[in-house]
Amino acid sequence: NPEAVKKVQIFLNDYQNSGLKVDGIFGTKTDIAVRAFQAEHYAKVLAPWGLEAPTGIFYLTTQTEVNNIMCPPLNLPIPVLVPMNQNPSFPQF
Repeated sequence: NPEAVKKVQIFLNDYQNSGLKVDGIFGTKTDIAVRAFQAEHYAKVLAPWGLEAPTGIFYLTTQTEVNNIMCPPLNLPIPVLVPMNQNPSFPQF
């Protein structure tokens, strides 16, 4: 969804000065910026999945952490984790 990607790109530019072109394309530079964000927020983004390294996938825990940064009063908990391959709304490759 290009509009969703634009929102992610704007957030990454504002939050970590990523310098991304806001074009709605989830390309290499956006992927690298998402991975940097995930690594910086390891405990809340990657650890709940048991992951050791960033994935670049903007999914449940990454989205929740972004929402909490953008609107701290939400204080959203880590969501119930649904494996990506069992979520019908997750894009299939």
